[in-house]
Amino acid sequence: MNAVSIDIKDRLVAAGVGTFANTASTTWGIFVGEEQEKLKRTITLFDTGGFQPDLTLNTTRAMEHPTYQIRVRANTYQEGHDKIEDCVKALERQGAFDGTVDSTENSVRYSDTWRTSGILFLKKMEGSYVWTVNMIAHRQERTY
Repeated sequence: MNAVSIDIKDRLVAAGVGTFANTASTTWGIFVGEEQEKLKRTITLFDTGGFQPDLTLNTTRAMEHPTYQIRVRANTYQEGHDKIEDCVKALERQGAFDGTVDSTENSVRYSDTWRTSGILFLKKMEGSYVWTVNMIAHRQERTY
């Protein structure tokens, strides 16, 4: 099973919010686990732990509750706020979706994802405005 940040990155790319590992200064790049400090238009996803899994009727596949953080760096205060809102709207309460199929040919079913915090302006850093929001996903590995 992938880190939740990998599947969320794929979901944001599919929604047209940004492009994975894009370093062009005119468009939004989405990165996982490492913020690109030289770029000013970035979305970075960080895995932040989560909550204890729940066993379901199928006790071999627990329902997991991983948490993650979205961090946006932007040229202006408003641009940063608007982009993090775009991220949340692309993810929050959009219903079930499938994660990327991994090397064991299992896939992950996400039942939903939503905010666990409000959107927060973090700081101005090296000419960029940095925003953040914390999210939780609910997912379960499944086989076909």
